[in-house]
Amino acid sequence: MIIQYHKIALAAAFGLAMAFTLSCSSGGDDTPPNGGGDNSNSGGGTSSLGGTDNSSSSVGGTSSSSGGGKGALFNENSQIYNEDDTSYTGSGTLTSTFRSGNINVGSVTAGIVNLQLPSLQDEDLGDFSNDSPRSSCTSYPENIKFTSGDFVLTNNNGNRGYLQALYYDGQIAGGIIYYYFSKAGRITCTNYSEDVYNGVVEARYNTITNIDAKVGWNKIYFRAYPKDGVRIVERSTNDILTKEVKWIFSPLVEH
Repeated sequence: MIIQYHKIALAAAFGLAMAFTLSCSSGGDDTPPNGGGDNSNSGGGTSSLGGTDNSSSSVGGTSSSSGGGKGALFNENSQIYNEDDTSYTGSGTLTSTFRSGNINVGSVTAGIVNLQLPSLQDEDLGDFSNDSPRSSCTSYPENIKFTSGDFVLTNNNGNRGYLQALYYDGQIAGGIIYYYFSKAGRITCTNYSEDVYNGVVEARYNTITNIDAKVGWNKIYFRAYPKDGVRIVERSTNDILTKEVKWIFSPLVEH
């Protein structure tokens, strides 16, 4: 079965922030693609904020701002919107694919999310030191393992789609991604990369990551914007977002 993901601008922004961080995740047919050319070489590690322990559904975060952000608040258990900004009114289950298989991560009732992130087993996590951007990281805890959560909503009619916390404002994009870490500690990464086609540089990226990881689920705040011909991607433990984030439902088309 071939699944085609709707590659709108929101999905492209999400893929840009996720690039190079999924090599240790399970993936499978339901793993979102990079979402376009902007995402192919954006490099860097992962960024996260605050979980507590391995208990379910406890996800850390802060509302302090950094790098010019103004601390846009996000309610996880809130209304879902369609790609055209109309309210999503369906109900169903939320799952995420890990190495051990599909795991329930919550539910949706009449368009309202109830996120219930579970504890994960060691087999579901990948070794951070085996992730490709490690050479750009100046510090990270020894033997730390991690994975990310990609949420798939299956409604009561059997229709499926990705659920992503995003915003897009012209050339500026931002959002929240959820990561699970096995250890607490500081992760600092900077990575410059280029898209080169037939010897011509078509795009340049500078990814800056600052993490204060906690054991368990962590919130990752990301934003991407152009500056002096370079696409800057920031990932931070602080809330660096400049606009309200909403849950966006992007349907899958299955053939």
